[in-house]
Amino acid sequence: MKLFDFEQNRFPKLLLILGAILLVSAGLCGLQSSIGFERASTILVALGVVELAVMALSAGGFLVVLVLWPISALYERFARPPKDKVQRLIEEPDETKHDDSR
Repeated sequence: MKLFDFEQNRFPKLLLILGAILLVSAGLCGLQSSIGFERASTILVALGVVELAVMALSAGGFLVVLVLWPISALYERFARPPKDKVQRLIEEPDETKHDDSR
């Protein structure tokens, strides 16, 4: 996924999606509260409960991603060996050597 000409990986993408869900559900909740509770029917109350549940889940997911992102970055930095120091069991062919057998 590209955002502002940057390729987004899994954690920024999750934060973007969870933030959008949180904003939409909060907006719908605010819209419903501006209508008023005097004219609230059972459908609006049920939708309000769903909106609050979605807001809670997306906020919780937001916090989980914010905790897992640095842990994942630290794991990849310290637990995995650098790509240039990985032992290769099968040598890759050298492309600079050419066979000039004419």
